Amino acid sequence: MESPVYEIYEENGVQMIRRNKYPRFTAKITFDSEASDFSDVELIDDGADYMDVDKAMRKASEFMIKVVRYGKNKEGVR
Repeated sequence: MESPVYEIYEENGVQMIRRNKYPRFTAKITFDSEASDFSDVELIDDGADYMDVDKAMRKASEFMIKVVRYGKNKEGVR
């Protein structure tokens, strides 16, 4: 079975998001910053193109909106 593109999970009492498709990353979910919904972003793929990372981060924000607004599957989407 293929892993979902995005996953929400908890680590040490903090909600995190993980992208399992290139460019892969993990980040804390904050929702308390005007600048971003994420903090402490860690890229997993060395040498990832910044334009690809930017696009993936925007899609992660869209995923989070769907999770909050529509109660979509928090385990991830394919």
